[in-house]
Amino acid sequence: MPHEFTEWEHEPEPQPSAARTGGRPPAKPVGTDMLEPPAPSEARTRSNLLRIFAILILLGLAAAFILWRLGAF
Repeated sequence: MPHEFTEWEHEPEPQPSAARTGGRPPAKPVGTDMLEPPAPSEARTRSNLLRIFAILILLGLAAAFILWRLGAF
């Protein structure tokens, strides 16, 4: 069976051996830390509830201060 030899357009880059990299294969860039989770986590939901609670307390204090300054109390 005849075979025709063809050159590659781009020669592959040589990789260092595992012995030179400390016994581990080279790390692959994955980028999983950039993905958003599919659903909000429990900590994020708890943080949002705490934020809403703090806003309501501040609004109540501001309303009480305004009423106090107007002489309603």
